[in-house]
Amino acid sequence: MTIREWIRDREIHGKPMFPLDVLRDAFPNMSEQSILNALSRLKKERVLYSPYSSFYVTLPPQYVLRGAVPAYYYMDPLMTALGHSYYFGLLSAAVLWGAAHQRPQRDIVVTTRPRLSLSSTSKRQVRWVYRNDIPTQFLCEKSGEAGKVVYSCAELTALDLVQFERHSGGLSVVATVLEELLDVTDFRNAANGLFQTCNMATIQRLGYIVEVVLGETQQGETIYREWRKCNPHPRYVALSPRAEVTGKRNGRWNIVINTELETDET
Repeated sequence: MTIREWIRDREIHGKPMFPLDVLRDAFPNMSEQSILNALSRLKKERVLYSPYSSFYVTLPPQYVLRGAVPAYYYMDPLMTALGHSYYFGLLSAAVLWGAAHQRPQRDIVVTTRPRLSLSSTSKRQVRWVYRNDIPTQFLCEKSGEAGKVVYSCAELTALDLVQFERHSGGLSVVATVLEELLDVTDFRNAANGLFQTCNMATIQRLGYIVEVVLGETQQGETIYREWRKCNPHPRYVALSPRAEVTGKRNGRWNIVINTELETDET
């Protein structure tokens, strides 16, 4: 059996992805260079796509012209092979919750360090956000084209959008997305775990945006109540962490309003 035939057989049996080590084990008598040469030819012929060094994906017919598959297609098998927890987050998760006007240019994947070594094509596909740990209890799953897709729950998505706002186009973009995402969020009992996934400043900024900017008083009150359980003596924080800390103050949320937010509706 040739490497091409081996790949085709795996594809027929529903295994369109493989790490290099699995291929090496299948061809123990073939030299390393011969294996790499064969893989290089198959990549040039657009039989294979490699989003990560030593990880390969068989290109389905609908993606041959593009020469690559979407991140949703391979991410779970890739991260499983690497031993990394992950989830699609921020704007990518908002899309899955029906709360973004359009899919972002690059999918946003949240994981832990060390940083991953990706191919140049995959770098154009994926924006990586790194955090200290992955809050698995607040993740959801759905079936994708080639397996499961792991993404943040609506409430964690909201917090991440605020905490990592620079990865989503700024706080005005975040406010626009939150306006739709709030249709599916429920922050009751958030103090019992959810609010431990972020810093207190993120909760203050989220609450201010929800209640003051978007006028969602009911959810704003829920966030406020749960936040004060976690933080009975809050300090003032800037609304934008990337602007000078000057401006009017909101005493309820302990926010220094150092930037003006505009949603698509305003």
